[in-house]
Amino acid sequence: MYKGRLQEKNGVFYVVINFMDENGKRKEPWFNTKLKKKGNKKEALKLLEIACNNFNPKLLDYYKSNAINIFDENSSGEIARQIMIASDKEIISPKILFGDFMELWVETVKDSVEKNTYDGYCSKIRRIKEYFNSRGITLENLHEDDIEDFYAIETKRTSANNVKHYHANINKALNYARKKRLIVTNVLDFVEKPKIEEYIANYYNAEQLLELFEKIKGETIELPVLIAGYYGLRRSEVVGLKWSNIDFFNKTIKIKHTVVMSTVDGKYQIVKRDRAKTRSSIRTLPLFKRVEDKLNLLKNEIEENKKFFGNSYNFDFEDYICVLPNGNLIRPDYITGKFNFVLKKIGMPHIRFHDLRHSCAALQRREGVELADISEWLGHSNVLVTQKIYAHFENVKHLKTAEIIAKQLAK
Repeated sequence: MYKGRLQEKNGVFYVVINFMDENGKRKEPWFNTKLKKKGNKKEALKLLEIACNNFNPKLLDYYKSNAINIFDENSSGEIARQIMIASDKEIISPKILFGDFMELWVETVKDSVEKNTYDGYCSKIRRIKEYFNSRGITLENLHEDDIEDFYAIETKRTSANNVKHYHANINKALNYARKKRLIVTNVLDFVEKPKIEEYIANYYNAEQLLELFEKIKGETIELPVLIAGYYGLRRSEVVGLKWSNIDFFNKTIKIKHTVVMSTVDGKYQIVKRDRAKTRSSIRTLPLFKRVEDKLNLLKNEIEENKKFFGNSYNFDFEDYICVLPNGNLIRPDYITGKFNFVLKKIGMPHIRFHDLRHSCAALQRREGVELADISEWLGHSNVLVTQKIYAHFENVKHLKTAEIIAKQLAK
């Protein structure tokens, strides 16, 4: 973060940034806020703070030419992106502040990741920049102790999962810096990866699932719960199911579309994707009779709801299965909250909605279904993922082995 001040000229506020260039010469560039002095002091102070946080002396010529407004909170990264596109030249120096480097790096991956993934990166990098730039740590002077200190502070402030994401982003950026020969060594090679406490999922057995299906009848999330229990779908896959994915003639259901809630351009909103989490997530499964019957009933209910709501019915999600009576899509976060509420109401043991996925897997494993088949059913990227997640189910297999041994020795 650089120091600066407000200055008035011709009745308009200007932001003046104070910094030393590479030759040790003091510079004071002026930036027009375009805010009149009268009645705009508070707003001008906000722009001063943004400018001090964003300012990058290496991009001074581009700020001056107003290629991008310095008062835009994302200006530094956007300018760097435009420069790289326009000149196809590296503008990064090892002496760059580490936080600024992270902003420049994320622009190199912007076009190769989903929009919400990019926004997630930017969110993490804002915190990284705030920490490292305030301490004057540059890319070339970054030390493993700096990283470990950052992790220690963040572990107290936020979740272990967030610290894991910091680690992943920094590691990708430093590998990029090494590839570009800006650094010789990635200091994360000497930093222990943040540990995340392994989560052991709760799950329902077959009897509890059947009880849940009966008690949840009539609730708005009845169908999402039924589908999650029978198929072990992710929440995003449940909400993403469309009528066009159901083949009533061949009795199949295709998983190929997802709906998630994500922060995009600073707004928390629905994000729809015509693909699943991974390539193996796209799969076709048999249509269970109970699910088919519920879908046929739902078709009739939807037609009645269209008549009842008339012009106020929302036809934007007409192909989606999981909708509210007025046609609005059932949001993923609504399912989570409603599920917790319903479980309390009907007096069943607490599990997460995602644990219905684990319940489906546990049911299959208890009946002797091979891990490879469970992996395909659940849409995991490979069987090792399934094995890691459900290692605690293996005691069932060992119990059966023990029974066989006991039976043989009893003879």
